[in-house]
Amino acid sequence: MIARPRHGDVFCWRIPDSRYIFARINLDVRAQCVKPKLLKPDSPLLIHDRAILVEVYTGLNTAPTFKRSEILLPGVFVDSESLRSGDWGIIDHVEVNPTEVEFPEGLAPFAGHAFFRKGEISLQLPLTEDDARRINVSDTGIPSAALPDVCLYYLDLKHLIQHEYAEACHLKNADLRFSDQRREIYRMLGEDETLSYFQMSRRIGFDITRFYK
Repeated sequence: MIARPRHGDVFCWRIPDSRYIFARINLDVRAQCVKPKLLKPDSPLLIHDRAILVEVYTGLNTAPTFKRSEILLPGVFVDSESLRSGDWGIIDHVEVNPTEVEFPEGLAPFAGHAFFRKGEISLQLPLTEDDARRINVSDTGIPSAALPDVCLYYLDLKHLIQHEYAEACHLKNADLRFSDQRREIYRMLGEDETLSYFQMSRRIGFDITRFYK
């Protein structure tokens, strides 16, 4: 077991059918961004200063042994409570390639306008605050306790969700990448929705690799 969570650590938890889901810490915002003072005072990442960015994989295993598989959730902000409590056990370490790190996308109402936010990116949209609230897709992250059910939802294992709100365990209101509004938002921005975060942020003037030095 690895004692102290850090970016690259792989963790897992067991689901009701006794298989394990695996995920990796891709970014610890406080440790890698805030404490080294690498963010501007108005950086959108500051609202996630106590969060970790994780990616979750599709591969399930009957043992807590990690094998790299396709990505199920390409970057979601969660708190670290489930790691601190031991509900998530760290079982491996795989170095993070910062050029492959992805962030959730959302809209933020501010000063009468709506802004598109993704990682360090904040771009004003031709929309009002009310428009942003109506579209209702923010990037504020989800509680770590909710992540297992979200994963079951996207693994098409909703029958294993042990409460009556299984159909609500989606990210449609927490991440534009899971919303049918995404294409229209990118059209308004004049941006290419197929670009990686690294490509898009570098063109705008941000360098994610500085968080990993």
